Amino acid sequence: MNDLIYQDEHASLQPLEGLTVTVIGYGIQGRAFAANLRDSGVAVRVGNIDDRYFELARAEGHRVTDIAEAVAHADIVLLLIPDEAHGAVFDVDIAPNLREGALLCVAHGHSLVQGDVRPLAGRDLAMLAPRTYGDPIRRYYLAGQGAPALVDLVETGFQVLVERGFNPKAALLEVYGSGEMGKMMLDGADIGLDEVVALQGSPTCQVGYHRWRGRTLPAAVRELAARVLDQIDSGDFAAYLKEHAANDYAALDEARRAALKRPLNVAHAQVRAAFRFPTEAAGGLYQAAPAGAEPELAR
Repeated sequence: MNDLIYQDEHASLQPLEGLTVTVIGYGIQGRAFAANLRDSGVAVRVGNIDDRYFELARAEGHRVTDIAEAVAHADIVLLLIPDEAHGAVFDVDIAPNLREGALLCVAHGHSLVQGDVRPLAGRDLAMLAPRTYGDPIRRYYLAGQGAPALVDLVETGFQVLVERGFNPKAALLEVYGSGEMGKMMLDGADIGLDEVVALQGSPTCQVGYHRWRGRTLPAAVRELAARVLDQIDSGDFAAYLKEHAANDYAALDEARRAALKRPLNVAHAQVRAAFRFPTEAAGGLYQAAPAGAEPELAR
C-alpha cells in the first residue's frame, strides 16, 4: 500500500458534475453517504429492498428505487449493505445492470477478499473505507470536516498488523488513530457501549465483536492477536460469519441479551436512570439542507 494521504485540497467535486451516484443500502453507512453527497450538490439515487430503510430514505428526501433500477441509472455505485448480502446483490442486481464505464465502490474489503464482488470488464472497482461508523461521518461533514478513510483497499495490535505486512499508517488508523473508538466511547456514555455496537456496527463487526470480546487482553495478548488475524486470513471467520448469516443472526440476539446483563451495562442503566444527561437524536442529521444553502465538498 502506498503512503499517499489525500486531504481536502487534493479533491474536487468537478469530476462528479453531471454524474449520478447510486447508494445501495440506507443503513449505517449508506444514510450518511447519501446525505453528504446530496448536500454537496451531487445527484443521488438510493437503491434498497422494500423495507423500513426504503421508507426512511424516501422520507428524508431521496429518490429511492429497487436496487437493479438504481444501478442501471448510475455512473457510480456505492455498495453499502451488509457484507453477507454482497454476493447475491452483485450477481443478481449489479453485474447484469452496471453499465460500461461505471464505477463500483465498496466500503469494506471483506467481499473482495472472499470473491463475492469481482471485477467486471469495462467497469471500475474501488474501495473507500471510512474509519468510523455512519453518524460521525455525517457529523464531521456538517462541521466542515471529514473522517479518515482507507482508499483502495493499543500498541500490541498495531505491531501485529505491521509485522504481517500492513502499512503502518493504515494499522494505526485501524487500532485507534481514526478516532473511531473515541467516538464510540462518547456515544457509549449516552446509550451504553454494547448498544453502540448493536446500533452502529455492521453484522460483520458485531459477529467479530461478540466472538472475540473478553479474549483480547489475557497474558499472551500478542499470541492471541496473531491467532485472531490467522482466523481472518484463513477464511475461518468468513465461514463463521456465513453460518450466522444463514441463521439470520439469531445468535446475535442471545449475545446482545447476555451483554445487557453484564454488570457494566446494568450499572450504566442505573446511572442513566438516576441522572439527567443531554442526548442527541440522530434523525436531524440526515434532513435535506435548506433550499439555497451553499453545498460543501463531499467528505
